[in-house]
Amino acid sequence: MVSLSPYDRMRHDVVALVAAVIAVFAWVSPSAAQQPATTTYDEITWEQLIPESWPGENPFGGLNLDRLSDNDPAAAKAMETYLASWRDAPPNGTLQGRHVKIHGFVVPLEWENKLFLKEFLLVPYFGACIHVPPPPQNQVIHINLHNPLKKIQAMDTVAVYGKITIDESPNNVTKSVYRIEADKIEVHDKNTMPNIIRAVFVTLLCSVSLCFCLIFFYRIKNVNVYTVCLSISFSAGIMSCIGISSLFMNPSFNNIRLFIVNFILISAVIYLLHNRNTKDNFCIRMRQSGKFTSLAVAVHGLPEYFAVFSAAMAEPALGLALSGAVVAHNIPLGASIAFLIHQGSGNHRQPRLYLLLSGFIPAAAAILFYLSMRSLLPASLETLFSCAGGMMASIAITDLIPLAKRHGKYTHVLCGYCTGIFFMLPFLLFFLP
Repeated sequence: MVSLSPYDRMRHDVVALVAAVIAVFAWVSPSAAQQPATTTYDEITWEQLIPESWPGENPFGGLNLDRLSDNDPAAAKAMETYLASWRDAPPNGTLQGRHVKIHGFVVPLEWENKLFLKEFLLVPYFGACIHVPPPPQNQVIHINLHNPLKKIQAMDTVAVYGKITIDESPNNVTKSVYRIEADKIEVHDKNTMPNIIRAVFVTLLCSVSLCFCLIFFYRIKNVNVYTVCLSISFSAGIMSCIGISSLFMNPSFNNIRLFIVNFILISAVIYLLHNRNTKDNFCIRMRQSGKFTSLAVAVHGLPEYFAVFSAAMAEPALGLALSGAVVAHNIPLGASIAFLIHQGSGNHRQPRLYLLLSGFIPAAAAILFYLSMRSLLPASLETLFSCAGGMMASIAITDLIPLAKRHGKYTHVLCGYCTGIFFMLPFLLFFLP
């Protein structure tokens, strides 16, 4: 028997190993070998989540809603029935177990170290579950992530790939009857430079609108006592309307409490300041009122500018519509600040300075919040509205109205006050849910 050299033995072993590997692959059945390596995902729309049988019969039970007032018990019962049908909206059973792809907006649920998103709700439209009431439970999908994701924030637009199951999953935001174990998440990045520039322009337009009054304000030469009375009471009406409207944004116990606390706090500060001024100098009081007004406008502007910027990033037309409503009430607010500070100081520089500060500082802060930490801010928007609302109502009632009364009759004050309210009311209705 011829002995093999070490080199020949090694070559013989390698050939045997290769032959064994080839035999194993040849043994695999053709059907298994032809199976695709990746899962196929069917792209679905939000309409497909709704079964054809829903909604069924009219939840209002044949009521003529046009003949019902808001205080009618029948109207309240009909609304409760309607909301119950949303809460109990059934799923589409044909989707059970399918691998799907669906686009939507992110509502965060659970974070890891405040940086990595672990769970979120997918909703069909911008602002759902944050600024407006939640959609039906068959229009919300609970998304579970295998690996937490970074750099995803509230209201980001994403595409989710995964297996959809029918599974009721109540959480601290709203109910859902669908769940997806996400295999992959695609983030549609709208933070492109053209989008950011367009949204910044729309937001700065709102802040600059506080200064629009300066174009014609200094051309007014003769200001009599009746003009002062009507102007101040008009400003009080505008601020009262804006301040009280903040309670309707979300009439929760916490927001009402914040409104009352800020109202009492600012009223106490105004009372102490005016009592310290024993001579009750009119110019000093006008200047102080203008400064308080500019502070309240700045606080109130932050959540408004955030809403405008975020809406413009998601949908330019919506952002432009919101900015129109903000501009409409910023112009008379700016005129109020300019009038008070100008009458109190007697120069043109101070009104410009306060208008720029109360406009640009909250606008810049809102833009930075959106670009850096917008997932943390939406929960604070209504808090800011409530605080600013209490401040505005306090300034209007405890400061501006008594100040206007010193320069006119009650009829003049009432006329200017009511004009301010009715002027502002249509624009504020645009914001109310």
